[in-house]
Amino acid sequence: MEDWKQLTRAGNRSYERGDFACARRAYLEALATAERWLVCGEPADEAVAAFVISHQNLAEVYAGLDDCERAIDHLRAAHERLVHLLEDDDRPELQLAALRHCNRARLELMTFARNHGLSMTLAEDTRSRPVPRLVAPLH
Repeated sequence: MEDWKQLTRAGNRSYERGDFACARRAYLEALATAERWLVCGEPADEAVAAFVISHQNLAEVYAGLDDCERAIDHLRAAHERLVHLLEDDDRPELQLAALRHCNRARLELMTFARNHGLSMTLAEDTRSRPVPRLVAPLH
């Protein structure tokens, strides 16, 4: 977890200086780290949070570069991955973590689209579905 935090802090410092290229590199490395944790599934909540935050950071960088389509692609990717975890993953800890973060990720996606004058159809990919309810009992 410490490596992700260091990469994210480095990206944040670069972003604050307006060095979007350096911030993007750090955030991409942080996202790759979060992806590895998500595949392993442990620790579940931290892995999901890091994944979502990394995509949100990249969206901010692309928004700063006036590339709203790439920004919204990152927000959409975060939301879609959470929905996928809810629907298709058999690890209850990850499902619960995804459920905790899914509504917030969708809100970020829709708010970004509205604030940047993008159509909601651009924000909502045809693959996006309502957040399903968990049907299997969690132990």
